[in-house]
Amino acid sequence: MAAIFVTHLLSSHPISGRIPIHFIKPTNTFQVTGPVQRFARQIASHGYIVAAPSSYHEFTGPEALAYDGPGTDAGNAWKIEKKLSAYDEDATLSVDLLKSMETCNGRIGATGMCLGGHLAFRCAFDKRIRAAVCYFATDIHSQTLGKGKNDDSIKRVKDISGELIMVRFFTSTMSCWHC
Repeated sequence: MAAIFVTHLLSSHPISGRIPIHFIKPTNTFQVTGPVQRFARQIASHGYIVAAPSSYHEFTGPEALAYDGPGTDAGNAWKIEKKLSAYDEDATLSVDLLKSMETCNGRIGATGMCLGGHLAFRCAFDKRIRAAVCYFATDIHSQTLGKGKNDDSIKRVKDISGELIMVRFFTSTMSCWHC
């Protein structure tokens, strides 16, 4: 079972004027790293609750992989060794966790960068996800996520009932620095 890291304000009272939304923040190729934690804390600082499932619990512990050659190699190998159904199960478990919280009003969104952007897109297949914001979704264009490198993400876009924002930079010099 995935380790799901939860980030929220210590106050039990929502920030005045905010509509409480819970977020699933899928992790990137390196799992829950410092940048992922900072992004989750930034979202939580606005009064939201963030659940970030570890990406590779089938292969290793929930600890972040190092931003080095071996960490990159492990993350890139595991992202295509893990079954698509396992990625989707991690998302379902995260939604279930958020919905089990007393403070959950059912308004759940997903966001992520790089691998997390692709996984946020896949989170949106769950009808309980109201919106997804996907930043530079790794491998979504090549359909090479998961075991067999033959994902169905683009083919399933019709299964998304919530709002969807895709953010991608297209320049010859811009790439996701850690993917």
